[in-house]
Amino acid sequence: MNILAIALTLILDVIPAGETFLKPILDRDSILVADQVRYGIEVDNLLPGVTLNFPDLSQISSDTLTLVKDWQVDTLDAGRFNAYVVLAPFEAATYALPDIPVLKELDGQFDTLVYKGCEMEVKTIPIDTATFVVHDLKDQINYPVTFAEVAAVTGMVAGILAVVA
Repeated sequence: MNILAIALTLILDVIPAGETFLKPILDRDSILVADQVRYGIEVDNLLPGVTLNFPDLSQISSDTLTLVKDWQVDTLDAGRFNAYVVLAPFEAATYALPDIPVLKELDGQFDTLVYKGCEMEVKTIPIDTATFVVHDLKDQINYPVTFAEVAAVTGMVAGILAVVA
C-alpha cells in the first residue's frame, strides 16, 4: 500500500503546464540551416517567492543541432517572463525537441511543471536548377601603373644605389 501511495504522490506532482515556444531570432516564415532559434517557455502569473529550476538541455546538442546559449530569462511584465535556450541546427531535417520539465518550489513544497516539446522543421534554401547558370571565375583586376608609382620606385632604387656607392 505504501508503494502505491508514493507512486500516486509522484504522479500527482507532475503538472502539465502548457506548450513550449519556438521562435527564430530573425523574423522569417521558416527555419533555415544555421539559423538561431529560441526554444523555451512563457510563464504567466508567477507568484512572489516561487523559485523555478530549469533542466540541463545540453544532451540535445549534437553534430547537427547545437546548443548556442544556455537558459536566458526575459521579463515581460510583473509575474510574466520568457525563459529560453538558443539552438542552431546545421542539417535540414525535422527535429523532435524534448519536453521541458521545470521544478517549481514554494515554501519548501516542490512541483514539477512539464511543458510539452515541439517539432522543428529545418529547410535549406531551394535552388532553381532549371534557370541556374554556373559562371566562370573572374581574373584579378589589373590596374594601370601610374607615373607616381614609377617615380617612387625609381627614387627608392636611386637612393639605395647612392647609399651603397
